[in-house]
Amino acid sequence: MKRRTAFCLLKPLQKTANDNESRILQLNDFNSLNIFNILNNLRVSIFSISLNTLSASISSIPSTTSATSIFPMSFSRRFFK
Repeated sequence: MKRRTAFCLLKPLQKTANDNESRILQLNDFNSLNIFNILNNLRVSIFSISLNTLSASISSIPSTTSATSIFPMSFSRRFFK
């Protein structure tokens, strides 16, 4: 009889321990997802900044400039015949 009572008292304690473990695992999953999202957003923003810089540098080249004046002479002879 005493053994049964002790087992009944232990069971709720085990349940709360399992609940705590699952809660900790859920928090770890959330943290890893959060870090992944932050890194992904950072990668996208770096990519968009580099694209904006590239488009700004391309638009700063005057449209009257020929290809031979932008590229070195040997390069332009090789590719722009």
